[in-house]
Amino acid sequence: MGAVLEAIGTPAIEAAEADIKFEAEALAAWEEFELTGICEPAEKIDALFDHALARAKAVSEKKRG
Repeated sequence: MGAVLEAIGTPAIEAAEADIKFEAEALAAWEEFELTGICEPAEKIDALFDHALARAKAVSEKKRG
């Protein structure tokens, strides 16, 4: 039973952890901006969202099987 839960749960856990990390990084960047007024360059923001989109597409493809 434990192996089945691990096999099913691992992708979901990894996806949830990636979401939490993304949210934490976004919140930290926002807090830094509010405190300093310094923001990240557009290229870095674009890369961040490109990575998030690629991950979302990969998860979607896995779900379709």
